[in-house]
Amino acid sequence: MKPSPYFIDTFRYFFKRFSSEESLRNWFLKRAGGESGAFYYPEKLTAFKQTLVFLPTDPKLAILYIRTCKQFWNKKTTLIVAHDSLREALLREEHPAEITYLDTKSYRFGEPEFINTENRIQQFKPELCLYFGDSFLPSLYLARHSNATCRIGFEQSFYPFLNICLVASDTEKATLLTKLYGGVSAK
Repeated sequence: MKPSPYFIDTFRYFFKRFSSEESLRNWFLKRAGGESGAFYYPEKLTAFKQTLVFLPTDPKLAILYIRTCKQFWNKKTTLIVAHDSLREALLREEHPAEITYLDTKSYRFGEPEFINTENRIQQFKPELCLYFGDSFLPSLYLARHSNATCRIGFEQSFYPFLNICLVASDTEKATLLTKLYGGVSAK
């Protein structure tokens, strides 16, 4: 039988393999803390002190977002979660933040690396979460479980894991981010 893309290979999660996508989505949402409460949306994203970022698996897009935001991010106030396949591309790029890499196996709920990343995010205490990642329930769970007040994504299907959906094409997202950070042009 094929291993689950969402869960560690243990009997505890064995029957989750047979659950529908909607059932899994509801399980992850409940596990992450449920629905979000009301929050204050600032004029500029720079008003948030701690930022958590989930990068997409596409290296070109990941680098585009890092280049756009590197003037606003730094190692003390920004934590990036990225798939291990981006490691080589991001090592060549000057990145302004601390990066946590998860490979395909450790990006499953219950894996030791996943738990370490979950704990690291909780200790980081982000106020803002920028989700550029793909539609993948474990990473959406981490975004919601971060308890960041403002969780911004670009897909409507990510609600309620994320509480703000901005509509933009891949190329427009970088421009939109620059405006949200206060209109300073990207380098």
